[in-house]
Amino acid sequence: MKILKCLSLGIILIFPLTVSAQSMRVFGGDHYARECQRNVEMANNLEFGSRGFLEPCDYVLENIRLDPRDRAATLNNRGVLRYLTQDYEGAFSDFDQASRIIPDSPTILANRGNAYYYTGQLPLALEDYSDALELGISRPHAVYSNMGIVYEQMGNLREAEYQYERALELMPGWEKAQTLLQRVRQKLEEPAQPE
Repeated sequence: MKILKCLSLGIILIFPLTVSAQSMRVFGGDHYARECQRNVEMANNLEFGSRGFLEPCDYVLENIRLDPRDRAATLNNRGVLRYLTQDYEGAFSDFDQASRIIPDSPTILANRGNAYYYTGQLPLALEDYSDALELGISRPHAVYSNMGIVYEQMGNLREAEYQYERALELMPGWEKAQTLLQRVRQKLEEPAQPE
């Protein structure tokens, strides 16, 4: 995985094996909670995080009384932004707090799986992704793609291919999964290198 840091902007770009995150919708609170949610969606679409994206999340968690579901959603959303800015300890803390409020949330599990991926804990990432699928996550194609990325990192190209195919079955034409599938198939076609 290649990492490019733009320190003057506080931005971290991760190419090309970026896993997909999922925000949780906030219904109450105030505009800061919804801005935190929008920042996760923007960071996921752009595939980068900025410490400035965290400010509305921090503000609402420290200053606004939220019902338990909205608090868990905001913790989840901040956790995503934290791992995108390489604050993995903070991300795990947020996901742990959120999962104590909403146990068995597939979205929280999938996002914690992403944090495990970024910290190199690949078996734990696969475990969380599998659990998220079993619990009926709303965007299973993204989780299958994430699993493919993990298997590819582990060197299990056949399983990676299978996971990317599953993602495309659920979301035909999804460009990211098509690109990942094409890349892994090229790797599978390459002649084995002598050791």
